[in-house]
Amino acid sequence: MERVKYFTTNDFCYGMGLSKIETIAIPNYDNIDINDAIEFYQIKRYFDDDIKPIDGPENWKEQFSEKSLELYKLTLRFFNSISNENIVSQYSIVDTNYTTAFWELFNNCKLYGKISEIEFEKIIRLKNINLYDILVHKNTVQKYGEIIKNVITDELEYLRILIDFYEQNYSQRKKIYLPDELTDNDIVKMLSDYLDSETAFFLSFCVQYKTLKFCASRPKMTTNFA
Repeated sequence: MERVKYFTTNDFCYGMGLSKIETIAIPNYDNIDINDAIEFYQIKRYFDDDIKPIDGPENWKEQFSEKSLELYKLTLRFFNSISNENIVSQYSIVDTNYTTAFWELFNNCKLYGKISEIEFEKIIRLKNINLYDILVHKNTVQKYGEIIKNVITDELEYLRILIDFYEQNYSQRKKIYLPDELTDNDIVKMLSDYLDSETAFFLSFCVQYKTLKFCASRPKMTTNFA
């Protein structure tokens, strides 16, 4: 059976596969892997939304909410066991459909409080990383600000992220944060380097150039790792 993935309410896949909880058994902790842990979190998110399958009985949620909580306890136990010694190997086997949820749990379980900058950088430098998944989490961005800044400035393709930041439409996507370590001078240099290059979408970025070059200093984030 395919794994359950959480979709937002405006997605036509919302609630798909949720009925799996009816047949899933609560496993022994020693028998679960990171994808199991993330799937249990996905199931809990649907229960937090107070939904049930279309063909489910009226008392469906009451029947299975306790099981959802028990599964989620395994999620928390698993993620709290992640350490500097195993985080890279654990991330390497995360299903591609679960990477966004991985960073949600990384932030929610406050792993930024115990995962070193060295190990974090190993992950964020992977080619298949989606930086947006990280930038929506303020505390994670604050903790690893210097590393995230270096990743952004090392790749001109991340100019798209800067444009999104200054023209964010919160009705379309989650708010993203940039590290305080990323200065306006860094941004101007990236734009200058881009405009000096011969890459695609040149005119598209030219349209944005003045907006970014003369942007007012953005508000700094207040450090709060509570």
